[in-house]
Amino acid sequence: MAHAPLRAISLAGTWYTNDEAVSDCATFFKDNLECLNIDKCYKVTDASLNLLVHCSKLRILKITSCWRVNDMSVRRIVDACKELKQVAMDDCRSITKTLMFDLNEKGILLLEAGKGTSEKWISLKITSSECFIFRNMLANYCC
Repeated sequence: MAHAPLRAISLAGTWYTNDEAVSDCATFFKDNLECLNIDKCYKVTDASLNLLVHCSKLRILKITSCWRVNDMSVRRIVDACKELKQVAMDDCRSITKTLMFDLNEKGILLLEAGKGTSEKWISLKITSSECFIFRNMLANYCC
């Protein structure tokens, strides 16, 4: 039985998650990634977030408490990812209220910290090879 490709990734709260891990997620899973949760990944910067512009199916982005992320990278993602409908970005110290207003005007739902969507972040069906690659990737960057 074939499994569906990986569509949702949560690295939330993994303090050691860095740009390399997010870049690899954006590169390796770009064709199918719909939901990315990197809440409280304090080492993540605009450098890796900018690669999410290649994730054309991205619908939900959670970057709450990603302190090194600013308006410019979020704007690039919003402009490139036409499917993006929900963003959580509370406590992003370099995100301005102007950006929040602009996203609201574009019809993008701004999620509050701790409040979710109907997305399930667990119970993902992935192939054994994807699982192996992803586990190894995370072991390199998150541990």
